[in-house]
Amino acid sequence: MSVIGILIDFYEGHILPTFRVAKALRDRGHRVCYLGIADTAETIRTQGFEFVEILGDVLPTGSARRLRALAGRDIDNHKLMNAAQELYFGSLATGKAFDDPMARVRPDVMLVLSFYTAEALTIRYRYGIPIVFLTPYIRRQRRAEASRAVIERMLDLKTGATDVLQYIEQSGVRLRSLGEIVDLILAMPDLSLIPEGFELQGRPKDPDTHYIGAGVDLDRVEAPFPWNRVDASRPIVYVSLGSQPDVYGETGRSFFRLLMEAALSRPQWEFIISVGGKLDLAMFEGAADHIHICDWAPQLNILSRTAFMVTHGGMGTVKECILMGVPMLVLPLVSDSVRTGHRVVHHGLGLKAEIETMDLASILSLMDRLVTEDSFRRNVAKMRVTFLRGEDLPLAVDVIERAATRKEGISKGAVPMTMMENTA
Repeated sequence: MSVIGILIDFYEGHILPTFRVAKALRDRGHRVCYLGIADTAETIRTQGFEFVEILGDVLPTGSARRLRALAGRDIDNHKLMNAAQELYFGSLATGKAFDDPMARVRPDVMLVLSFYTAEALTIRYRYGIPIVFLTPYIRRQRRAEASRAVIERMLDLKTGATDVLQYIEQSGVRLRSLGEIVDLILAMPDLSLIPEGFELQGRPKDPDTHYIGAGVDLDRVEAPFPWNRVDASRPIVYVSLGSQPDVYGETGRSFFRLLMEAALSRPQWEFIISVGGKLDLAMFEGAADHIHICDWAPQLNILSRTAFMVTHGGMGTVKECILMGVPMLVLPLVSDSVRTGHRVVHHGLGLKAEIETMDLASILSLMDRLVTEDSFRRNVAKMRVTFLRGEDLPLAVDVIERAATRKEGISKGAVPMTMMENTA
């Protein structure tokens, strides 16, 4: 059987959707190993997977929160990506960062989150390892456009780009234009962790893109929740702006203050509010008994009992709401959640509002509609059926296994494993 490496970032919403595919591969007898920075180790190991730390010299424990704080409300995630790549890409491209992990794991194929296109090129042409992309979000652009933008950004980096271009040419590819690099990327298959039925009608399909379903692992390990404190006979409202709401600054704080007013206005409901680990909890002092504040929530567990959810619209959360039958109020905070929120409204799965302009009357009106109008729950139930019918893990496993068989041993531009072991 093959060794499958999975290169991840530090966003929970990007990591969690990979677990179902990873479990399917493990069930087939493959060895699955995640590669990520120290901040992701606990998330991976809690689910029983092997984990190898990378980039410890430039991204030690605590780097994820530091980078998020520096980026602030990063609408398109560009500031954070640029800041991170400036730190590590040079050492990745020269082998300093990856030679040792690659020698330890010896992957036959690497699964790479699709916004790490430059990193995928490095792995493909420095080490001769096939790439399969994983896309856990709704694309803003076609694959070709997104790939061109990433390559242009790579070429702007201070170090690393020249090394990557050299590896590509040493493999026998003669580059004459930027478009030819894009073609190399498009030849790598892309697994979309979104059911095709959730897309908008008429959206063009990219070549070598495979919809494999939601990718939600409903059996993932979660921490217990103190349900003895909640009156389960009343409607439960679950609220979360993701794992790091503190990075939204005053926008996030103002929202939670408004939410507390709304919760106090609806004492007949139970509110479970996940605020992340860094938000100032002073604003929640004196909360009524029907308001329950937690740093981190076991989301699947809570959604199984929820009447509706108030969310920032992360794709992972929206998929989980659909599979658990929960309507949503989406308050988009970044560009991908804008696209996700648009689809929630388009399919009648919930409502959407602008977080900056919302007042007490408007949020109460929206929440009342989600409780009283049955159409939202009916539409979510229909979409849940669509999601379940769209699950195609066998396709995902087949694409990955076929890629693994194409490992080229050592190509002209690849670094032999024995050399990496000698220099580690």
